[in-house]
Amino acid sequence: MDYVTFFFVLCILTFLYVITINSSRRKSCNTARLPPGSYPLPVIGNIFELGKEPHNSLASLSKTYGPLMSLKLGSIITIVVSSPKIAKEILLHHDLSFSSRSIPDAGRMINHHLFSMVWLPVGDKWRRLRRISKEHLFSLQQLDAGKLPRSEKIKKLLDHVHECSINNKPINIGRAAFTTSLNVLSNFIFSTDMARYESFESQEFEDAICALADIVGKPNLADFFPLLKQFDPQGLIRKGNVYAVKLMNILGSIVDERVQVRAKSSVGLSSTSHDVLDLLLDLNLKNESELSRNDILHMLLVISMFFLSLP
Repeated sequence: MDYVTFFFVLCILTFLYVITINSSRRKSCNTARLPPGSYPLPVIGNIFELGKEPHNSLASLSKTYGPLMSLKLGSIITIVVSSPKIAKEILLHHDLSFSSRSIPDAGRMINHHLFSMVWLPVGDKWRRLRRISKEHLFSLQQLDAGKLPRSEKIKKLLDHVHECSINNKPINIGRAAFTTSLNVLSNFIFSTDMARYESFESQEFEDAICALADIVGKPNLADFFPLLKQFDPQGLIRKGNVYAVKLMNILGSIVDERVQVRAKSSVGLSSTSHDVLDLLLDLNLKNESELSRNDILHMLLVISMFFLSLP
């Protein structure tokens, strides 16, 4: 680290320290009511106590400070619950007070927090999207309808492995698993395969998903020090927007293609076997204010990120 960089970092830390001290003085009357917790260091608070395995660190800290404790992560005060009894009390009897959540900086990429049920505050739109997800995406009828396609995709994976073993071909386990997962998901939503085992058609989609999942999973200084949000010091949002836009373009082209097919069929609402996209487009056609195109795209983005970024 050269002297210029060192001086720059020192100035930032000094600035944050002054802000933190002033803020702590203003909130001193409120912090007295916080649960017990480890004493925070200036500026950084208890961040370093989380370590590389936060779940283990929090479990260890709870043995010292109890099942309900407070930690200061940067300038953010966090309450940690590690008791089933207290968690039940919060989730069952105080669920409305704790339903909304703070939005991490990564949740604001491409204005995702304005359309996604994951980050929307509890309200009419959140309830509407939650109802749509429950009734159409994850209903028993919809999940049962996907049993046969899921079995077929697993059989294709086994056939691919068997064929490679007979022909003494190497198998890229990661790519084969991703191709299977992608086809299970794309058949559930779009009734089509988005990838093949012997081609790299899914490469762009896979790269974008993996890159975005990696960016979202990285610790972001702006989450611990909200004053830094406008500066994006690690460049995570700038990089994430590139991959998020790429994913939205891919999903958008699929949605637009389906809309054109439905328009040419002159049927309007789909009347045959419904996949998830048809069901969502039916709702959009009936009442666009209930479910807009942006709502559909962000819903598909969440599903893709969740299922395809699983290890």
